[in-house]
Formats: sequence, C-alpha cells, structure tokens
Amino acid sequence: MRHDDDATDDRSPEEDAGAMTNPQPGSGAKELVTDHLEAIGLVRASAFEREELLERVGDQGPVEQDIVAEIEEGRSSVLHDPAAFPPAHRATLRSLEVLERNGGRPPTLGGLGPLTPVAVVLVGMLTRSIVRAYLMLIVGRLETLYGFRAAAATPGTEERAELRRAYREVHLVALDLRGTGRGILALIAGGVVLSTLASVTLGVARAAVRDWVVAILVLVVLFGGMLAFSWCALMAAAVARRRIRLGCEAEVGRLYQAIGGCGEPPRDRSVELALGATALMVVAWILVPIVLSVTVAGGLGW
Repeated sequence: MRHDDDATDDRSPEEDAGAMTNPQPGSGAKELVTDHLEAIGLVRASAFEREELLERVGDQGPVEQDIVAEIEEGRSSVLHDPAAFPPAHRATLRSLEVLERNGGRPPTLGGLGPLTPVAVVLVGMLTRSIVRAYLMLIVGRLETLYGFRAAAATPGTEERAELRRAYREVHLVALDLRGTGRGILALIAGGVVLSTLASVTLGVARAAVRDWVVAILVLVVLFGGMLAFSWCALMAAAVARRRIRLGCEAEVGRLYQAIGGCGEPPRDRSVELALGATALMVVAWILVPIVLSVTVAGGLGW
C-alpha cells in the first residue's frame, strides 16, 4: 500500500512549476548535509519513498520548468499553429537544400599570397564539416520531433496527416545525408592532425637529446603549423556561422514556432570550433616559446 507521504506524487504540473520557481531558502552547507542524509535514507525506504527522496535531492532549475511548460502547451494541440506548419516545413526544407548545396563551397580568402590555395582547401574542408554536421543535426531533430508529434496527434485529423507526410519527407532527406559519409572524413582528418602533433612533439623530445639546433627548427615549424591550423579553424567557423545564419536559421526558427512546445532549435558547432582554435593559438604562443627557451638554454649549457 502506498504511504501517505507519497501524496506529493499527485501534484499538478502547476504546483511543480511553482515549486521550481520558488525554491525553499537554505544555506548551501545545510542543503549539502540534508542531501547526503536523504541519500542515505534511500537504503531503508520503500520503492515509492525512494522516488520521492530522489526528487528532493538536488536543485530544480530552468530545465524542469521547461518540461512542465512544454507538456502544458501540448495538451490542447500537437501543433501550436497548424495553419503555419505546412508552409514553414516546406520553407525549411528548401533552405536546408540551399545550405547543403552552397554551405561547403570554397570560401573567398585573400591577402595570403601563394598560400591562398592551400588555405582555401583547408578552410573549405572544415567549413563543409561544420555545415554537414549542422544539417544532420537539424534533420535528425526534425525527424524525431515529427515522429513524436504524429504519434501524439488524434487519428483522422489534418494535423496527423500533415505530420506523417512531413515525417516521411524528412526521413528521406535524413537517409541521404547519413549516406554521404562526409562526417567520417572529418573525423579522420582530425585524427591525422592530432597524430601529427603528437609525432612532432615526440620528435622534438628525441631531437633535443641529440641536437638542440634541430629541436629548435622543429619547434619553429610546429609553432607555425599550430598558428596556421588555428587560423584556418577560426576562419572556417566564421564562414560556416555566416552561411548557416543566411541559409536556414530564420526558417528553422519559424518552423519551431509553428510546432510549439519543442524548445529552441539546435545550434551549430561553429562557436565550439572557434573556441578550440583560440585555445590552440594561445597554447602556441605560450607553450612553444617556453619549450624553445628551455631547449636553447639546455643547448648553450646555461
């Protein structure tokens, strides 16, 4: 028999949302002790009491509020704006087609002299990887979202028919994108870069033992290569971000508004790549000169 203490499981979503918005006051140390004591209580509690104790441990934040709000929004209809959904769906697929065709085209780079063709190839490869990953992410998310909403729609309604039709169309696009295999090429390229950096570092360590002049030359080449790769990654992130924004970001946003109760559209990975490129640039400017100074000092016997 279920205990009376488990009555909190019958709370309405509105009460849950209120509890999330107005948490009980308390000091951090007191809450930490309370969480540990309640966690220990799981051992001797019943099955229903364990569920209640688990929900009391830890903080409740915006994610929990979004869950309650999205469930409440979907109670009346599976689509927020049924009339706007079909044109928004078609416009989104059209924009994704344009981005797929143009997002990976070679960028326009200048001011690099004879290095321009090499930079165009490297930046183009990274840009295609970002755009391709974003396309697969958006299409995969829409495929899953359409499938859930079609299953939740009332049989025989126009909304269910539109969602099933949209699901079939997005599913075909997803199959085409997954069959290209370009994401595998990006992973291979990343592995080659990391392997090269590791080999060069090991070579520097070995050369420093035999000839410190050779070690200095290798470090200089490594420094230039790290700066060049970080610059290419930063440029690729900027190009991809601009093309995604121009290509389909607005249409995807309107589609999500028409669907309703599905959160924000997923973002591309250009910012993460830019941060990684910046970190690599910082490492190149700090770590390599330090290693170079130590190598020179060791070679001169200081």
